[in-house]
Order: sequence, then structure tokens, then C-alpha cells
Amino acid sequence: MGSASRTRRRRRGRRDLSSYVPRTDDAELEPVATTFAVKYGTGPWDFAARDGAFIDRGFGGRAIVFRVRPVRGLGFRKGDRFSQTTWRCFR
Repeated sequence: MGSASRTRRRRRGRRDLSSYVPRTDDAELEPVATTFAVKYGTGPWDFAARDGAFIDRGFGGRAIVFRVRPVRGLGFRKGDRFSQTTWRCFR
């Protein structure tokens, strides 16, 4: 096996953590918490933004929030003609 193959394989297995960006601004987190509560109800999702994280109002747990930047998107079409496409997201 050549050196280029080993390098390519190693790169594929390595995670690029620059896609995962922690969010710590309460002003940015509060609309996200509100949107999830509206969509899913406040039963399983009863979080408020406080101190740079989501705080569970019922149990007091803390959840750190990350923004994940997409690297690739997949789209599928159903119906008379089936198709698929891939979008690459450049940073």
C-alpha cells in the first residue's frame, strides 16, 4: 500500500472539530430554546438559556449547546422519477 493511500485513509477517519462550535451567548440561545419548546412542547423540552448553556427548568440539568456547520447535504426525490443529489457546503 502506497504512502498516499495511508494518508488519505487517515484523513477520512479524523474528525474535523472546527464544525462544532459551542454557543455561549444567552441572547443567541434563548430563541433556540423557545423555538424547540414551541415545536416539541415543554414536556420533554423545557429549557431556558442561562449562563451560556441550556438549563432544564424541571430537573435543573445543564446542557451545553453546539452549532454544527454542515459539510454535506443530501436530497432525495420520490415520485414518478427518483433521484438524489449531494450539496457540499464550503466554509
